[in-house]
Order: sequence, then C-alpha cells, then structure tokens
Amino acid sequence: MLLSPVQAIQIGIISEIFGFSSSFVGFLRARLIDLRLGLRTAALGAPAALAGALLAYRLPQAALLVLVAAVMPALAWYIRHPPRPETPRTSSPDRQR
Repeated sequence: MLLSPVQAIQIGIISEIFGFSSSFVGFLRARLIDLRLGLRTAALGAPAALAGALLAYRLPQAALLVLVAAVMPALAWYIRHPPRPETPRTSSPDRQR
C-alpha cells in the first residue's frame, strides 16, 4: 500500500512530535533547556508548522513534491552553514582619544 504525499507528511509530523517530546522531557530533566530560546522558537515554529499542514491539503501533489524537494537542500545547507553570531567590536587602544 502506497501512501499519498499528504499521508507521508502527516506520518512524518506525528513521528517528529513523539521524538521531540521524548527528547524534551530528557533535556528538561537534565536542566539543559534554554526556555527563553525555546519559547521564541515555538512562537515562530508552531504557526509555520500549522501553515505547512494546511498548505499540504491545498496544493496539488506534484506541487507539494516540488516544494519539499526545493526546501530540503536549503535546510541541509542551513544546518551545515549556520549563521554566526556577530562579535562585539572593541576599540583598540590606538584609536582611543
């Protein structure tokens, strides 16, 4: 039995939820979670996930497959090349007046 692209995405999301929940509990118990960062991330991630789930029902299957195929390499590149935080500029002693 083959799954439709929408069913495959739904199964993937359910798997992610269980995996994330298990990791979250473990890291929370070890006190390794930055709750401020987590809340900011959730504030952006949750609406984006809901929009993606709703979009999966609206797009034709071919468009959905093209979208996923386009996003995956971009995500892989972002993971491999994360943005670097800016280092604060300090004035050198020669430039002070």
